[in-house]
Amino acid sequence: MQHASNLLSVTSAQRRPGPPPRQVPDGWLGAPILVIEPVTGKRPALRLMVAVLEQAVDDLQANRHAGDLSRRALYIDAYAWASSSDRSHAFTFLNVCEALGYSAAAVRRRVLAEPPGPPPRKG
Repeated sequence: MQHASNLLSVTSAQRRPGPPPRQVPDGWLGAPILVIEPVTGKRPALRLMVAVLEQAVDDLQANRHAGDLSRRALYIDAYAWASSSDRSHAFTFLNVCEALGYSAAAVRRRVLAEPPGPPPRKG
């Protein structure tokens, strides 16, 4: 499955210093969902946080209109994670966004928004 990308762009004023951001390949709409900052060096926790955020965006985008229960469950779990205000552990949505230098409110607004246009055809 491809990762979603760039619904949220991080401007140079919002970015931390370092290498330029990479764009994660886009999902079914062809519209970018998120620009992911590169995580370099010995920062495995941050690389894992990037992967968790990418997977949630993928699950939200690819399964938004899913008919089968297992795919719908992926969407519901990702939606619950992204809409939660929990901060009880390192990998909550709010903590992941903060650790990666993103505005949780801006990311949430973009990834939970209904994409423009009709849902993809079943086929």
